[in-house]
Amino acid sequence: DMHLVQEINKEPTLLMELYTLAFKADEGYEEEQPKNNSEKGFRTTIAQIAFNFIYEYHEVPCSDASGNVNEKTLSDYFEEMKRQAEECHRTHILPTIIGRILGNFKETEDYPSDTLCRYVEQFSDDNVDTEISCALSNRKGMTSRAFYEGGTIEKKHIETFIKYRDRTRLRSPRLTQIFDNLIKEYQQMAEKEDNRATFLDITN
Repeated sequence: DMHLVQEINKEPTLLMELYTLAFKADEGYEEEQPKNNSEKGFRTTIAQIAFNFIYEYHEVPCSDASGNVNEKTLSDYFEEMKRQAEECHRTHILPTIIGRILGNFKETEDYPSDTLCRYVEQFSDDNVDTEISCALSNRKGMTSRAFYEGGTIEKKHIETFIKYRDRTRLRSPRLTQIFDNLIKEYQQMAEKEDNRATFLDITN
């Protein structure tokens, strides 16, 4: 629902409500339990709907259609998310939320932008970094290829990640490390596909 997405992009409370429905509370906080199986089933259904929406949510709040981010407004958004996480007893998932948002930054001409670099260094959180890495990898998606093509697709992604890494060297050590790790991961995938293509060539 585009209207809901637009509202979430403006109102962090709505996004936190979805995460509250989909994820358990912080350890040590006891929430009210369902009174019967019917209520338990209803909560499970609602949690699944919320989770599915979150899974398909690839937006960056406070940004326009071209991917330009209003850094001041997004910083305020993150601050409100932090307050909501504490109020809803969901502080353990806050890095996940932030990381997914940062991972959704559009790969524009100036990517990775100064804004993204500043946020990654500001949060300085391994869980945030992991979510960014997952988002970047998932964005590449699954692709079909010819039997003997080998790792050409992975090698193209490696070229992109090398370009991004080189742009971040002097601006964000943490983002540089994210791209270094992705490069290594895709090099292994490319080697595997090259070996597979060689094997198929030998056996045919």
